[in-house]
Amino acid sequence: MIVEDDVVIREMMTDVLKNQGWQVFKAENGQVALNHLNHKSPALILLDLMMPIMDGFEFLTHLRAHENWRSIPVVVLTSLPLTAEEEARLQGVETIFQKASYNQDELLLQIHQLISQAKTSNEVAS
Repeated sequence: MIVEDDVVIREMMTDVLKNQGWQVFKAENGQVALNHLNHKSPALILLDLMMPIMDGFEFLTHLRAHENWRSIPVVVLTSLPLTAEEEARLQGVETIFQKASYNQDELLLQIHQLISQAKTSNEVAS
């Protein structure tokens, strides 16, 4: 799932992930993403932090509070220079990529690894 308020970035990331063969759910803010989670189970969440209605920090708080959603890997994509307090609030996310400087191949490799790990963990738990 891609949670991003910028339409251009959201669509670009959707195209990149679909070209990798993944199904993509899109949400323009954290509230829409939570609504998706009520009836969809993403293998991974790509999360922007600064969004209207519900930002990424608040979304993470809700995600962590719900037992069924805690195990979903989260990769943060942000343009924010993060303060120490904000980094502390992001404890538990798998990776933080800066939008201005991330490498697309590195991001895709990270996504592949996290999805593989999540599938392995789910198979072991079953």
